[in-house]
Amino acid sequence: MKLFSWLTVAVVPDMAKSLLAGSRESSRRGDPPDLEALMQAHLQGDADAFPQLMEYYRRDLWGFLRNRLHSHADAEDLFQDICLKVFDKLATLKEPSAFRSWLFAIALNQVRKFFTKKRPISLEADAEEEGGASIVLVDPTRLPSEQLELKGDLAKLRRHLHVLKERDRDILLLDVIAEVPQHRIAEMYDMNLNSVKTVIRRAKIKLARLMAEDQT
Repeated sequence: MKLFSWLTVAVVPDMAKSLLAGSRESSRRGDPPDLEALMQAHLQGDADAFPQLMEYYRRDLWGFLRNRLHSHADAEDLFQDICLKVFDKLATLKEPSAFRSWLFAIALNQVRKFFTKKRPISLEADAEEEGGASIVLVDPTRLPSEQLELKGDLAKLRRHLHVLKERDRDILLLDVIAEVPQHRIAEMYDMNLNSVKTVIRRAKIKLARLMAEDQT
């Protein structure tokens, strides 16, 4: 029951990480130090372990889904579906240190299934949601006008993300938002590491150019 009570809590994301940040290593949090212990506790029947485990990845998972899907409601539904699938399949994960990569491989697969079953919502429809609870950009150190500017920039960034090829967009989000190690991304796509780095670099350059064009 605790799993379901945790899932029903409103998903309120923190400020989205900048996709144009120069260095991702400075913000990388990695995995919780007690990852294996939490997994073992869950498998042994501890009802508190799974919510604690997933809470650590909640922001990254939400950020990945919210930037990948047009609809806030669809992102919430998929978020819950992924958590339930992870809950059911966790016993099959043999390498605890691979949890982050495994989690986002599941998330990526669920996103792909979503788009094969449902016609994507238009970007115009999503733009209306941005004024609601779909994203929170509250920073007490910033003036309200600055917060509105940040919110507008994020909406533009999300629109530009969908200009990228699907593979490039997913690889970029896995790297910057999900913080999946690049060598794991290479394994997921059967690519060499240098090719993954090239995709990420070119995607960032393209997004930077599109954002700059918005300012002119």
